[in-house]
Formats: sequence, structure tokens, C-alpha cells
Amino acid sequence: MDTGSASDEGSSPAVETNDPIDEVIQALQRPRRPCRSSYHEYQEILSIDQLGSKCKFLHDLQTSVLPSFKQKLSALLPSLDLSEFPIHPCPNPELTRKIISRIDQILAETRLIVEVIAMRPPLPAPTHDHHLEYFKKYRTIRLYWNLNSLIHHKLYDFFKTCAEWIISWEGKESEYVPENSQHPSKAFDRREQLDTIAKDCQDRLDGMIECCKDSDFRILQREWRPSVNQLTNMLKALANMINGTTHRRSWNRFLLAVQGQWTDEAHKICATQLVRSAIPIVKLGRLFYEKLSNPVTNQLPFTLDTKMSTDELLSLNKTIDVFFHRIDDLMNHIHSFFIANQGNGRKLTELSQISLMILTSLDEALSALASHLIPSQTTDPPSDPQNNFKSWFLPLSDSFIVAVNNFREIIHSHSEDPEE
Repeated sequence: MDTGSASDEGSSPAVETNDPIDEVIQALQRPRRPCRSSYHEYQEILSIDQLGSKCKFLHDLQTSVLPSFKQKLSALLPSLDLSEFPIHPCPNPELTRKIISRIDQILAETRLIVEVIAMRPPLPAPTHDHHLEYFKKYRTIRLYWNLNSLIHHKLYDFFKTCAEWIISWEGKESEYVPENSQHPSKAFDRREQLDTIAKDCQDRLDGMIECCKDSDFRILQREWRPSVNQLTNMLKALANMINGTTHRRSWNRFLLAVQGQWTDEAHKICATQLVRSAIPIVKLGRLFYEKLSNPVTNQLPFTLDTKMSTDELLSLNKTIDVFFHRIDDLMNHIHSFFIANQGNGRKLTELSQISLMILTSLDEALSALASHLIPSQTTDPPSDPQNNFKSWFLPLSDSFIVAVNNFREIIHSHSEDPEE
């Protein structure tokens, strides 16, 4: 396949040098362009047979190109002599330069394949691609996004940090680092960072490989999984409120500044009770996403319909996300109420309304999931997937009702004479 030269990675001209270390640094600092975006009309009537070479490209991407990408990235760090935390590194600049050149070639090939699959005609309409399996827009656009994210962020950070490693132990700060830079003076400061970024790059490539072959349901599960960690952080924030912790704690995209002193004792009691009663709601929300995103759900007597179109998958994902954002909204309002110095009846009313919206969004999420279920192939004889699904989530749904009612009872007990 003609992927073009790796020289298209950047427009900056190379500086003439006879120093092999300088050549490596320049190769690492060369900009890498992301995938190009383009617009073409969607076709409502399109079969897999009409996709032509896209099928072969996807197979090559999964089985050959991306694994080669991983292998070359893994080979880059040993060429820099990072294996044993060397005090006096003995890198192999010629080998490093060749590896970087090969990475750029593979990156160009990867980029071309993804552009062909996701951006070049024929392209299916997102309303009519339910039968196109791995070529639904929902899937191909994720390959496109994932590759661009890898290039823009992880690869950029990886190569930049590799260059900084070399600059530090070669004593070339005066040549490559501006006077006002915060560049560390010791190479050791970069070793852990390099390992972390390298692992993240490998994980991103593994994710792209999985995206080529996973079911729609599994792709959705991976997108729902981060909600588990975010809800865990919310629980930690609630625990900090109860314990009177005064440091800042991050959950989701917000910062929690816990205030341990109140001028209104009644407000302190109310705020603490609300925090305690919110914990079961957040725990049950986490359990919902754990059950939904756990890979063992593939062994259940139901699974997600494989014939969903891109628009249907987007709608389902949006409905599931709304449930998370309702809990997130509750956390925002609890935090606002908690750090106030006195009670506020309007805020209590808002908390009560949000808790009811959580129940509504949970019911909508479960209904959306149930409407797209099909019997699992492992079920013998086939059973009703909707009934099995409702039975699977019934205890959690009932517990949510109890938790929200308890939360609202706390609000009611402090709202008899609300302050406006």
C-alpha cells in the first residue's frame, strides 16, 4: 500500500548536523500531523460488498499495522538505554533514529488506513448502517478520534519527553531549552514519566485493536467504565465532608474545598445528614455502571442487539450518560449546600427535585437498554431477554427508590420552615 513518505509529518526543515544525537533529538521533535477530516455525502443504501478495500484495510490495521506500531514503540526506550536506570547512559543513536523513522512510516500507514475507513467514500448514513457490522459510523469515527488523540497528546508527550531525556544527559540544555524553561536538570526526573506515557500509548493502541473487532456492546461498555472511577471519587469526596477533611479533593472535573466550620449549627446538622444520605445513591450509581460495564455480562442470557444503527447507539449512550450527569448534578448541589454557612430552603427544594430526576433518568436508561436486548447465544432454550434484564436490575432499581426516598425525607425534615 502506498502510504507516502514519512517526510509529510512536519513542514519544518531539518537542520544540517553531523551529530547523531542531534539528529535523534530533531527526529523526536518533528511534528506529526493527525488524520485529515473530509466531508462526503452519506449513502443510505450500502452493503459490505460495496465497501471494497475497506474490509482488507481494517483487517490489516488490526492484525499487522497496529501490532507493528506497538512493537516499535516498545523498542524505542531500550535504544535510549533506559532499561536499568543507568547513571551513565549508553544509547544507540543510530538504532534510535531508525526506530523513529520506522514509527513515522507505520504512523503514516495507520493514518491513511483510518482516513480511508472513516473519511473516504463510500460512507454509510448513520441512520441506515445497522447491517454494516464493523463499518458503522459509530465504530469507524472512534478509530479516527482515537488515532488523532494518540497523535495529538500521547505520542507528542512521549517523543517530547524522550527528547528531554536525551537533552538532559547530553548536557544540551543551552542548545534546546529556552532560558525560562522549567526543564529538569536530571534525566532521572523523566524516567518514571516516560514509562507512564509509554504504557499509556501501548494501552491506546490495544484499545484501537480491540475496537476493530469488539462488539458494539463491548465498545459501549468501555465508554461507560470511566463512570465507575468518577463515582468512586464522588464517594471519597462525600467521606471527606463527613470527616471534616480540609484539603482539596478532586472528583470528576470539579474541586471540593471542604469547609469544617459553620456559624449555623442547625445547618451543620442538616448538611451532614444530607451527605450521609447521599452516599447510598452514589454507591448504587456506581453499582449500576459496574454491572453494565463488566465484561462478564457477555455470559448473561441477554446481550445488545447487533443490528443497531449509529444513531440508535448514540441515543442509547446519551441516555446512559444522562443518568450519570444527574448524580453529578446532585453532588454539585450537595457541595454548594455543604460549604454554605447557613441553610437555604431553595437549595433544599432543588436537591429534592434532582433526586427525583435521578430516578427518572435511571428508569429511562433501563428502558432504553431493555428495548435493544436480544437473547444470548449461550441461552438454551432462548429466554425473554427483557424479563431477564428486568430481573437482573430489579434489586438495584428498588434500592434506588429506597435511597432517594430516604434522602428526600431528610430534606423534608429540615424544610418545615425553610429560609428563602
